[in-house]
Amino acid sequence: MFDVFDIQVPALAASAPVEIRRTQTEFGPCDEGMAYVDGVAFGHVLRAEEAYSNLQSWMDSVDRGHWTVLAAAPAARAAAADDEFWSLFLAALVSLLQAHEFWIVRCESDCDQEPLDRLTISAGRLSELLDARRTEHNSVAIVATSP
Repeated sequence: MFDVFDIQVPALAASAPVEIRRTQTEFGPCDEGMAYVDGVAFGHVLRAEEAYSNLQSWMDSVDRGHWTVLAAAPAARAAAADDEFWSLFLAALVSLLQAHEFWIVRCESDCDQEPLDRLTISAGRLSELLDARRTEHNSVAIVATSP
């Protein structure tokens, strides 16, 4: 259901319920981290300049390369397959977003969809919208920002 599910914030808020676990390799921990929100595996943590080759198209500004991106598409796809897991994922999303004054969430069922609906919306309302789209089996092509 999700080719893209990216949460973009200027920096992870200290009050955010996020635990970053460094990925372990056979050589030890690496710089890449996985974010867990309220115990739910949520997404890889990257700087925007690492996540995107074209900051202008993905971030609407070349000045946001230092922002933090949580690449949550794999977790969102897994969660969408199960009602209970989906509810936990949406609750974690709301919890994460409410800890930040400003955020951008980009969700696309298929990569590079156009046009994207651009919404200014609360975290709770975004959760409701995503839940409705999943229930109705409708595609998603949105860029949502905090009010």
